[in-house]
Amino acid sequence: MKRHFDSIWVREGLESAPEVATFLASLPNVPVNRFTKVSEIAVPGKSMAERITNGKRVLVIDRRSGSLLDQFVNHDPGAVCPTYPRLVPSTNCVYGCSYCFLQGTYRGCRPFVCAYVIDVPALDRELRRKFSEKNTVSVISAGEMSDPLGCDVLGYMPRIVAMFGKLDNLRLLILTKSGIDEFRPLLNAEHNGHTIASWSITCEEVIAQYEPGNVVLKSRLEAAKAAQQAGYEVRFRLDPLILFDEWPDAYGRTISSIYDMRIAPARFTLGSFRFQGSLGHIIKGRFPKTDLLDNPMEKEGKRWRYKPEVREEFYRYAITCIRKYDTNVPIALCRETSSVCRSLAGLTDRRKCNCLP
Repeated sequence: MKRHFDSIWVREGLESAPEVATFLASLPNVPVNRFTKVSEIAVPGKSMAERITNGKRVLVIDRRSGSLLDQFVNHDPGAVCPTYPRLVPSTNCVYGCSYCFLQGTYRGCRPFVCAYVIDVPALDRELRRKFSEKNTVSVISAGEMSDPLGCDVLGYMPRIVAMFGKLDNLRLLILTKSGIDEFRPLLNAEHNGHTIASWSITCEEVIAQYEPGNVVLKSRLEAAKAAQQAGYEVRFRLDPLILFDEWPDAYGRTISSIYDMRIAPARFTLGSFRFQGSLGHIIKGRFPKTDLLDNPMEKEGKRWRYKPEVREEFYRYAITCIRKYDTNVPIALCRETSSVCRSLAGLTDRRKCNCLP
């Protein structure tokens, strides 16, 4: 997928960084602006919805004020989810999923795509300092606050993958919706089995309806196949499952497509459409004709979700489809309620979710 930007904003002083200079030279026709304060960055739009939409085409190149490493902590008592460390090489996303929670995270204040200039040796030292004394393997998740491949405009990910290849007790998790074009730079990276390539996938119907302009399913699976052939551990996150009339056939085809391409996933994680806070209003504002919110939903914890029986039907069907091809691959649920997790306890394993070792 070719990235298109209407404007680029570079923090004063970063334009001379080699990665930045090379990237800017590759886009000679895109206006480049300098800034010293984030408040100077102009994203067109009269409403928050317009700014969120237009911000997809505004790229900001910055240096993160704090560490690129932080931690996800679950603050929703209605969701089962572990605490795990994260790598944040970028924020927001170039992709256009109408259900994405990042719309509600950055909203009108930081609606642009932001790629950070990264001091890779300094990141290496920080990882060694923070994790060197741990006797267990830790997974560092990249893909929570952006798509780490779709937003890798400065080309850091091959170097970061190679860096993790030398860290014995760490694994890098790349969660992405990107396709073969975006993954190709990693095919020759010296990952040493220390990077997990995980694809967020759904059915073709959902991609067409709710992921406008995104990488198609075939390209995501081609990337996963290439990653597997290059020795990466491959995982799939089938999330969010979205309710529509033909969903069983559609999701069944998606799962069949994985195994038809002879991809052998190391694990699956399943999740259903959910949202919290103001995201419902943002979705309505950005996509006034969408039917995404038409199905009955209930609030459990902090999130609005399909009714429990609908979600359980989703999961049981997906699990049955997966088990036709692989009776042993671990299957987990993503940020589900404890009651649904208990209902599926014999079919899923919460210790094997996408973000854990």
